[in-house]
Amino acid sequence: MAFTPAIITATVFDQDNNPQDGARVSLELSDFDITNNGAQFITPTRREFVTGSNGEVTFNIFPNDQGTKDTFYLLNIYGAGTTSGGKKLIDNFKIKIPSGESDLSGLISGIINARPVAAFTMTPSSGTAPLMVALNGAGSYDPDGTIAAYTYRVDGLSIGTTQSLNYTFTNPGTYSVSLDVEDDVGAIRTTSQNITVGSLTVVNPDSAFTVNPTSGTRPLIVGVASQAVAGTYPITTTEYNYGTGYATGTSYQFNTAGTFTITQRVTDSQGNTDTSTQNVTVSASPTLDAEALVVAVESAAPLAVLTITPNTGSNPLSATVNGSGTTIQGYAAALAAVNALPTGFEKTTLLARLNSALSSLTYTINLT
Repeated sequence: MAFTPAIITATVFDQDNNPQDGARVSLELSDFDITNNGAQFITPTRREFVTGSNGEVTFNIFPNDQGTKDTFYLLNIYGAGTTSGGKKLIDNFKIKIPSGESDLSGLISGIINARPVAAFTMTPSSGTAPLMVALNGAGSYDPDGTIAAYTYRVDGLSIGTTQSLNYTFTNPGTYSVSLDVEDDVGAIRTTSQNITVGSLTVVNPDSAFTVNPTSGTRPLIVGVASQAVAGTYPITTTEYNYGTGYATGTSYQFNTAGTFTITQRVTDSQGNTDTSTQNVTVSASPTLDAEALVVAVESAAPLAVLTITPNTGSNPLSATVNGSGTTIQGYAAALAAVNALPTGFEKTTLLARLNSALSSLTYTINLT
């Protein structure tokens, strides 16, 4: 049986759209069925051609009238050189030979498969580690068929086979991100983009807070309000130390006079901390201080004072015994503190309590 081949002329152009002399073109049977009769195929199953000065190369493709499935030729086009080995692949096509065809002369316009177009977006295209980017290959298409497969790679290593995906760069550096798309007959096209991932400069949280009031007489209750500002990471814990250890409470009562330091400590989600301080001045309370002295007198032991006049003489001796100087421990200090108070209800009440404590004393004089 006579077979009518398809005579194909391929023209190779360089990047400036000029015909390329010396480009290598290989033609290889990549998928075929030799059932019944395989003599109709070219022998060997791989052949190489070199373009001339016009950038053209001509070759025959034979039909597959006896086969039971479609046959494919893989046409690879390389850069100029003596052999295809080691040369950069410029383009490739798959040529489909329908099964049962004995004459390809009228099928030439429909048997060359156009390679798919690979395109993808990368959002964002730069940033600091850890950086998550969204890859989307929806812009890829096949001029004469459909996209059958997607493969994303980072520096040559596969990271996914879906049309779109998210990927996180955990370390700083410059990376090559590529997308391979394969059409429904196995032709592949690749595109790539570079991304630069920088180092993250961590900013710690900035502690700041207000105190209200900042001074007063004891007992003084103060409230605090945080004015802290987060850094790189959110603030997760805010604590205050009023002199008794860190806690989350935002109010505190100072019961004694003095100057006290309140410390705020803020901690972010990564454990980074910062502190700041505010001072509070607590003044004495004359009324409370005087009352405290009175309370002490009311529970204190008396101090007995006894005078005998005269304390010497001839027998029989007549003398006067006087215990009016007897007092209570702390009485004098308490009386001075109460007398220093401004005239008012508190002063009158405290004086009455002191007099009551003093008048409650009993006297017993024993002579032996």
